[in-house]
Amino acid sequence: MNKKHLLYAILSLFLLAASMAAWADPQEQSSYFSLQLSPAVDIPLGGSAALFGPSGGGTFSAEFRMPFLPAVSLDAGLGYTFYSMLNAAAAQQSLSMFSASGGLGLQFPLSPAIGVKGFFNGGYSYGFSNDFSRFQSGGSAFLETGAKVFLDLGPTFSLGLGVSYRYFFGLFQGIEIALGTGFRFPSTQAARAPVEQAPSVVRPEPLVEETTGLELQELSFSEIFPVFHKYYDDHPVGTAVLYNGASVPATNIKVTLEIKPYMTAPKTCMAPQELQPGDSGQVELTALFSEKEILQVTEGTKASAEINWEYAVNGQKRSGKTVETVRILNRNAMTWEDDRRAAAFITSLDPAVLTFSKNVSGMVKAKSGGAVNPNLLTAIALYEALCQYGMAYSVDPKKIPYADRSQDATAVDFLQFPQQTLEYKSGDCDDLTILFCALFESISIDTAFITVPGHIYMAFSLGTTPEEARKSFQVPDDLVYQADKAWVPIEVTMLDGKFLEAWQAGAKEWREADARQLAAFYPTHDAWQIYEAVGLVSGSFQLAVPAKDAVVAAYQKEVERFVNREIYPEISRLQAEIQKTQKSAKAVNKLGVLYARYGLTSLAERQFLDVISREEYEPALVNLGNLAYMQKDLKKAQGYYERAARKAPDDPKALLCLARVYHDTENYGLVKEAYDRLKNLDPDLAQQFSYLDMKGEEATRAADVTGVREVMVWGEE
Repeated sequence: MNKKHLLYAILSLFLLAASMAAWADPQEQSSYFSLQLSPAVDIPLGGSAALFGPSGGGTFSAEFRMPFLPAVSLDAGLGYTFYSMLNAAAAQQSLSMFSASGGLGLQFPLSPAIGVKGFFNGGYSYGFSNDFSRFQSGGSAFLETGAKVFLDLGPTFSLGLGVSYRYFFGLFQGIEIALGTGFRFPSTQAARAPVEQAPSVVRPEPLVEETTGLELQELSFSEIFPVFHKYYDDHPVGTAVLYNGASVPATNIKVTLEIKPYMTAPKTCMAPQELQPGDSGQVELTALFSEKEILQVTEGTKASAEINWEYAVNGQKRSGKTVETVRILNRNAMTWEDDRRAAAFITSLDPAVLTFSKNVSGMVKAKSGGAVNPNLLTAIALYEALCQYGMAYSVDPKKIPYADRSQDATAVDFLQFPQQTLEYKSGDCDDLTILFCALFESISIDTAFITVPGHIYMAFSLGTTPEEARKSFQVPDDLVYQADKAWVPIEVTMLDGKFLEAWQAGAKEWREADARQLAAFYPTHDAWQIYEAVGLVSGSFQLAVPAKDAVVAAYQKEVERFVNREIYPEISRLQAEIQKTQKSAKAVNKLGVLYARYGLTSLAERQFLDVISREEYEPALVNLGNLAYMQKDLKKAQGYYERAARKAPDDPKALLCLARVYHDTENYGLVKEAYDRLKNLDPDLAQQFSYLDMKGEEATRAADVTGVREVMVWGEE
């Protein structure tokens, strides 16, 4: 067979394949315009091998796949080849050849990413010698046919390897091997309308699992922390990419995730509803875990995550599925990527937490500090109770301290739930911070946790504004002012029964770190909005609350220390006044009222008794009656009040106190007599205690609503 017959045969085969491709379903193809750059090596054949050595060059070409014949493409290209010449006459000479070509291509897909293309091109070339001293030039038509394999690396980029036979009339023939890259510009082809068919019985389409079409790629899962099982309901545990490798749109896409046995049902995940051919979309894999199951993981484990996706193609349902292994850490595991994560461990409704806090607050309820902030009094009680309970700061040698963990946000830490810390009676700074916050929150005192370099501790709210707090405390710099509230910082690792020192240490740490802008403040309720507290299933642990007598004694001692610190300047001033006035009844009584307001009843009583030992001073009699009334000794209180009323019959405070004690003893006739006189003398004071005009349960409800049952009116003048 001569060269002419060979070319005729190749062209006939190409045209036959093209006619068969015309019947290909256009819905299974994508029309597009693409550009390729293909470096190549030419190997001469036949007589050309005697004239030319192996040569190199390249082609820049364009390709357009036709919408009506998507398997057939129109090709055009510009090329350059450098030929080295071998014959003796042309020694040391070379030839540069430029070419322009056009032709047809025929493509066959082998898989969604791999295809084969045959092609037939023709064109014209023009060459010239590179030795300008003997410059020669000329042109020639040429034909080229061959095939190449291409690999799609994405919806727009591909790599190809091709082999072709090239024939330049009267000049050169040979084999060219080319390796090239391509860039596609996709265009969406409308789906062909279905051919109408005769009516038939409609049967539901089964779900067909397939490996082509809509594919799940780039699937990855992060480690799963059981304590954040609520967080994962709307925050991803993993991500993936859906890619539509088919030539038609995928619609009604639905992706679900299920991790057994830790989920009771598959969770529908956030995914694109529709993908065009060649498009991809992000999938966020969320999970709703069963609290009962996930919080039973005490050792890290692995589980199978099954991801299913369903979609429709031209009205037909299709599906896919993959299974991936995920790692579930133990229920105490956490990383410090976000310090607010610790809020998930603050379980204020845990039965053990409630038992401890409610019992302790009940122990000191009747031991009011008068003018002392009630939240502060409760904090002192809880702190002293934990000390009496035997709580201690300790670091497990197998556990990396917070100072080290906080430097590496991805390192996994082990945090104890409050119930566990109560059971173990020890913990490090993060464990104790969590416990303190849970105890305070369980009795409706707002908390926050503070982080400074290498350390975490807690603060509780006084329930007052910064302005009010600055006026009420002798050392307002020992408070933290955040979120329009005044907070008391507590160094939770100092569990030696000295609340004031733990407070001062926490305040100092805050001031020093805040001055360097290294302190962070996280209110627990704000953190709970993202990381909800979980409910740890109780075990066999039985909490033993410390003895009441020991708690109350430690509490009263610390309250007295605080009061002395707060009122010391005023005590000094009054003592100077007493000395100056030679122990006047008025000055001594004022000192007694100061003690009484701050709950130092024994010191207050000493001052009042000193006054009445020298004269029947009406304010001191009222105040002694108040002390007896607070101790529920109504008979003794009534005696003092009546002595005060005899001394000053028109004193509103004496009349009020008499009416109150008569009301408590249900002597309503005397109540009316005293209260009516009070309304005439001081209507505003009478209105404040309006429950005295009522009887029985009605009076009790009114007193509770107005909150005056614990209010004491002290006689100062």
